[in-house]
Amino acid sequence: MAEPTEVMGKTETLAWLRRISGDLATVTIKRLEDTLPWYAEMPPARRSAVGLVAQAGITSFIQWYDDPGSTPWIAADIFAVAPRELLRSVSLQQTLQLIRVTVEVTEERVAGKGEHLREAILLYSREVAFAAADVYARAAEARGLWDARLEALVVDSILTGEADEELPSRIAALGWHGHGEVAVLVGTTPPQFDVDQLRRTARKLGVDVLIGVQGSRLVLVLGRAEPPARAEDATSELPFAEIAKRLEPGFGTGHLVLGPTVPALVDASQSARA
Repeated sequence: MAEPTEVMGKTETLAWLRRISGDLATVTIKRLEDTLPWYAEMPPARRSAVGLVAQAGITSFIQWYDDPGSTPWIAADIFAVAPRELLRSVSLQQTLQLIRVTVEVTEERVAGKGEHLREAILLYSREVAFAAADVYARAAEARGLWDARLEALVVDSILTGEADEELPSRIAALGWHGHGEVAVLVGTTPPQFDVDQLRRTARKLGVDVLIGVQGSRLVLVLGRAEPPARAEDATSELPFAEIAKRLEPGFGTGHLVLGPTVPALVDASQSARA
């Protein structure tokens, strides 16, 4: 006979949670404004979007409490109400702060309603935190793939000399920090290509780099990075020939071809053609 009582208790709890969900959302928004400076400083539209995420989290908890097996779609349910750009303007750390505030408010409101309910909130908050991390990881992966495609397009435009008016904005979107002189370096793509290691080496040598892989050909567009803060650090003054020599381990077997130095990135096609 204990089971019907337990079921009835859960039914009553669900009804009560649904009745107070609006109040929970209101108190949560007020707590966000009072405790999270980054939230209070947001533009109204973006703040509203974050508030919608918090409200969706409360609604989703009630649904999850009714059916704990719904965990797989928690992330989609919560983040679906927010505009796409929210992931780019709100960091994972800020999202976790948002989850913590929402859980704190909910815990305070359900205090005394039974330990089982409090445990459910803690379990749910853990699942949402993992789900949020997964959402951000997927967004970062998608961003990385988009950047790689855009970078390949930019390098191809430089090689063919078919630059258009959109090339500067595409280069800016890739976070190009180069200034001044530019040179193009072409060699063989290694069997095990470590693009991150090549970028790290380039940074240590004081150059920014755009990387393009065209089958067996590896193309690097090298540009002088911002000068280092310390005047005695002269790595940015290395000639491109020396930079190419130090980057050689990142290429496959075969010759490296270094184009002549040109004044700016917009002139890089001249170095590539030469």
